[in-house]
Amino acid sequence: RLASTLGIADRVHFLGRLDAPEAVLPAAAAMILPTRYDPFANASLEAMACGVPVVTSRANGAAEVLPEPWMSVEDPSDVDGFAAALERTLQMKELGARCRAVAETLPAEGAFQKMEGCMRELTR
Repeated sequence: RLASTLGIADRVHFLGRLDAPEAVLPAAAAMILPTRYDPFANASLEAMACGVPVVTSRANGAAEVLPEPWMSVEDPSDVDGFAAALERTLQMKELGARCRAVAETLPAEGAFQKMEGCMRELTR
C-alpha cells in the first residue's frame, strides 16, 4: 500500500522468501542493507558475488570488504547518507565487477577451514 501511495508500485516488487536468490540478484542495480548489527551479512557477500554493489551500514562486518569506503554509512538510520551512497554507486558502472572480484577472494571453503582451525585450537 505504501508503494502505491508513493506512486512507485510499478517499480517496486516485494518477492518474499526466495529459495534461489541468485536467480534474481543479477537483475538488481544495487543492494541497500541498513543493518543495525550484523557480524558479516551473508546477503552482502551473495549480492557482491552476483556483481551487485552493496551499500550498507558500518554495523555490518561486510562493510570492511567493500571496494570503496563510502559504500558504508555510519548511521543505519541516515537516509540521506544512504541516498548519496546509492546515487554514487549507480553512477559507477564498473563497481559491480569490482564487488564480484572481492567476493571471489572470500570463498566459503576458506571460511569453513578457518572456523575448523579455530575449533581445533579451542579443543586442545
